[in-house]
Amino acid sequence: VYDLFVPSASAEELQAGLRLAQRRVETVLDVAGGTGRAARALTDTASSLSGTTSTLDSPVVLDISAAMLARAAAAGLPAIRGDARQPPIKDDAVDAIVITDALHHVPEPGRALEACAELVAPGGVVVIREFDPMTRRGRLLVALERLARMDSVFFEPDELAGSLRKMGLD
Repeated sequence: VYDLFVPSASAEELQAGLRLAQRRVETVLDVAGGTGRAARALTDTASSLSGTTSTLDSPVVLDISAAMLARAAAAGLPAIRGDARQPPIKDDAVDAIVITDALHHVPEPGRALEACAELVAPGGVVVIREFDPMTRRGRLLVALERLARMDSVFFEPDELAGSLRKMGLD
């Protein structure tokens, strides 16, 4: 049901973020990636990323939900079951991390971002695509998730950017 209601990830937005890396992007971790929306978008457009800054391998989806990961694996994506706050991956192990429309669902999002800062190799990039709770669409999403009794935590863009800077991410 999830994939029917959630729009596809924007490959163009993700690629723009990946191009900010100061190193060659070969390994990408799709954190809280669910069914692999972002990983699929990147895989489908990997040829446009190839060249001087990137030789993208298939992105790996990390999620805590076995059911969501089963969908990612069924789509041919490598998948790892794990918590975004303590991923079962070595520090500095990936060139890039993407978190697409999912940070608000992660318990202790600050700890998850700290983990991302540790996982990404020097010169790598963490790309976050998240709903802005101050927009009309964002306010609607916040209201719907509260009605559904979800414990979602939304960040305003400046607040999120400030948190990332404090962690040493630009």
